[in-house]
Amino acid sequence: RTLQIRVDLELADFLLVDLGQIGRALSLLDRVVERVAVLSPESEERKDVVRKAVYHWWSQNLLEKKIAFFLDEAKRHPRETFPHEVLYQIAIRRGDSPARIQALTTIIALRPGDARAVRELAAFHAGRGEVARALEYLERLSGMSSDVNSLRDLGALYVRLQKTAEAKQAWTRMVERQYPFVSGLTARVNRAFALAEIFDQHGLTADAEAAFLDGLLAAPAVEISRLDRVFRFYRARRRPVDALRLAAREFTRATNRPVQYGIMERLVPYGYTAIAEIRTLTD
Repeated sequence: RTLQIRVDLELADFLLVDLGQIGRALSLLDRVVERVAVLSPESEERKDVVRKAVYHWWSQNLLEKKIAFFLDEAKRHPRETFPHEVLYQIAIRRGDSPARIQALTTIIALRPGDARAVRELAAFHAGRGEVARALEYLERLSGMSSDVNSLRDLGALYVRLQKTAEAKQAWTRMVERQYPFVSGLTARVNRAFALAEIFDQHGLTADAEAAFLDGLLAAPAVEISRLDRVFRFYRARRRPVDALRLAAREFTRATNRPVQYGIMERLVPYGYTAIAEIRTLTD
């Protein structure tokens, strides 16, 4: 079904843009929109078709007509979110903030666990400086959805409110969902590095460093790729001494020569005296 929808959407685009067969193209486009309405609300195909349809309606000055049509559809099918999804995309195209909020609010009322809609509404409020209101939506969603992106956004809002502890709790929950503890040390390493990355993105340098080091120590063997990431962390902050200490520790932990040589190669940017120093530290 989705393949045929994609084919028909491309055909409608070709008829409209390349051949100028406007009537035929719009008729086909309407049929495609009607078909995607029965797909899952989480379907990317459904969202993509709506976005492209709205663009073509806008290009043909049909948005007012489509608004009237989908408002009527919403009245005829009061439990369906699809008309409101279309109205939301139309509101974006027109830059109509009140209509955009109304559409998202209705979608969430009909489908409270719609993580994408909640995140979009929260982002809209956050963008207008209404952080507390955005936080309310995301906190409610985090209690009913397994969506990891909502927890990422929630943590970012906590940082804006200088609630670092709450931010770290949200992100910890996020990585626990991303990496279920079913693979022992691997999950712990992945969680630690994922946390380190997001801490680093939000300027929590000390927490990022601690998480990076925890991830390295949790690994059953030295992994050059992960070590490279921590070296970059130290290099960006011009902390060669810490990089050297880390190299010495991991050099000692390494169980084979190729890995040890790899560690020494990473010290070249610090100068050959650093390589000599690591030999001294590990003798």
